[in-house]
Amino acid sequence: MSRSLMLALLTLTLCLAAPGVGQAQTDAPEATVTQGRVRGVTLDGTDQFLGLPYAAAPVRDLRFAPPAPAPAWDDVRDASQAGPRCPQGGGPDTWSEDCLVLNVIRPSAPAAAPRAVMVYVHGGGATSGSATDNGGAVLAREGDIVVVTINYRLGALGFLTHPAVAAVEGQAGNYGVLDTRAALIWVRDNIRAFGGDPEKVTLAGESAGGTVICNLVAGADAGALFRAAIISSDDCLHDVDDLTVSIARGLETARKLGCEEAADPLACLRGRSAVEILAAGGFAAPHYGGRTEPGRTAFDRIAQEDRAPIPLMIGANAEEGRIAGPAFVGFDAADYRAWLRRLVDEESARRIEALYPLDPAHGDHAAAEAITRILTDSSMRGYGGCASLVLAGNAARQGPVWFYEFADLNPPMWDGPDGWRFGAAHAAELAYLWPDGVFQSHSTRFDPAQAELAQRMRQRWSAFVRTLSPNAEGLAPWPGVGETNAAIVFRPQGDVVVPTSALSDDHRCAFWRSMPWIMDRGED
Repeated sequence: MSRSLMLALLTLTLCLAAPGVGQAQTDAPEATVTQGRVRGVTLDGTDQFLGLPYAAAPVRDLRFAPPAPAPAWDDVRDASQAGPRCPQGGGPDTWSEDCLVLNVIRPSAPAAAPRAVMVYVHGGGATSGSATDNGGAVLAREGDIVVVTINYRLGALGFLTHPAVAAVEGQAGNYGVLDTRAALIWVRDNIRAFGGDPEKVTLAGESAGGTVICNLVAGADAGALFRAAIISSDDCLHDVDDLTVSIARGLETARKLGCEEAADPLACLRGRSAVEILAAGGFAAPHYGGRTEPGRTAFDRIAQEDRAPIPLMIGANAEEGRIAGPAFVGFDAADYRAWLRRLVDEESARRIEALYPLDPAHGDHAAAEAITRILTDSSMRGYGGCASLVLAGNAARQGPVWFYEFADLNPPMWDGPDGWRFGAAHAAELAYLWPDGVFQSHSTRFDPAQAELAQRMRQRWSAFVRTLSPNAEGLAPWPGVGETNAAIVFRPQGDVVVPTSALSDDHRCAFWRSMPWIMDRGED
């Protein structure tokens, strides 16, 4: 089961929900960027410039190619409405290939000096999501920072790897990563026009957005295009392919599209519709082992001595795997055993069953409870658990790292089937950080303790962007991993600092370290 299937319910929520809209003011803010002049809108105490092109439309000869500079315009461009999503589920009425746009949101209040900047990369399994999903006005206003949210190419249009593409473009795949880099270059060149400081850019993202960030943190741009990064619910190890695997996927996609035997396979691929490519592309992901991504995962490269030692915040949710629970509700003991044996050999399956037995008290949820705990702890889906702890420890050898675990076990998320409790599942923290985006229907149901937790978390995130430390004034100290091997656990009843070894014990990491090959089972 791929991460994109696990996130189906989340994707549905993102597509159906709508960001909150405040009262617009009459004096529209304007700014001048390299392409021309733009006019935004003032909402909720922020100036918002929406749908700004940072690269040319990736169509025709620019499809399956690195992003090209966006063309200039003569008139003042209306930047009061969000741009389209990149192609994804939902049909072409809801998206466009001309989607390489970003949003800039700044506090309306004047600042004595240029503000620090957060560039945010959305999640969604590299198959869904958009720059508008997370809002950003609350974080910008409360944190006194400039928030930039970006679109990037998704699915096969964002990550297809094929030899015919490499022969022409010099490399193939990872267009979504290259899009993010292009957005960072645009921010470097233009953010001063919005009152932002190009020397104080922090790159942040969750889930698939974290995967993209992992590649950039491990590369040459860290410390140049951004000075710090926040990696949430991604371990830099999973949902990435070896180059040979990525090429095999690309060849299969070309076969499905009837381009396998074409005289010019690249022209054939570029001639197919976006709908056809998405349908044929299946699961597409970033790869490593290419010209710009050396033959090791970002998980390994982040521990290298020659990477830029930029400050990092890394974290995950306490029950990440519960996002997948609905797929397993109703599984019986035989289904559970069969699921394990599709992943591992008989001896290993028996060991896992012994550590994660079915509890009859959970009834029809017994197998789902066990499986989602396995998914969380083992990190085989790549969004939390033991691998994130190892990533933080490795990264702390090179630079300052702070680790967190989000542990509100009863957040106001969507209702699960048959009474399934999502808990502190994958994406549960987003409503706390981005209460004005598509998760507004969740954040409006916070109880007082949850509302205070959300505010503390936003204080931590914005403090890190401003000062390179999440230790905000008025909050309890949060020691770094390299200082004391400590982490913070975010809870409504009060945050607590714990040894990273305590989290390792909670997630049974010693057991999973005894079977490191489980890390290669993420696609099963």
